[in-house]
Amino acid sequence: MDATRSPMPPAEAIRRWREGLRELEALTRAERLQMSYAERLHAIGQLYAFWKSLGLLPDPDTRPMCERWIEAKRRWIERHMPSKVNF
Repeated sequence: MDATRSPMPPAEAIRRWREGLRELEALTRAERLQMSYAERLHAIGQLYAFWKSLGLLPDPDTRPMCERWIEAKRRWIERHMPSKVNF
């Protein structure tokens, strides 16, 4: 066993943690279902702003695009907007 890793908690602690997580997810889902569409959209916007403030979201203008994505985008543009093909 790696000396830097902490030992696993007892099975009972893991079971209680999982039960608590399931309960929290059920409460969150029930609360979300009671929200209006505008409230949900506002909550998503707040969450996005929070992640952006932490600097954890990549800047869409500077992140590298993989070849698969470029190829898929090119095919979509050729099919749906043939006049816009410029790459």
